[in-house]
Amino acid sequence: MLLLRTDKLHEGEGWPYEVKFDGYRALAIKSGGQIRLRSRNDKDFTKRYPGVVAALESARFVILLSSAAPAVAPERRSATSNRSK
Repeated sequence: MLLLRTDKLHEGEGWPYEVKFDGYRALAIKSGGQIRLRSRNDKDFTKRYPGVVAALESARFVILLSSAAPAVAPERRSATSNRSK
């Protein structure tokens, strides 16, 4: 489904909404005991997400994981405008 920007949302029953959290598409790679997080543009995200790295350190096998890491502002709202490209 393609999103459409609008200034006003539909109201009434049958129109459920949810917050869309933007983030970064990334690959998590574990090989030889080393974990690296790389963006789809091959930027290093390893230091940016230490919690993800820590969670993957206990894995006992080689990992190649593709996922999205949400970018959430301190106010717990979608941080679309805070994303770096």
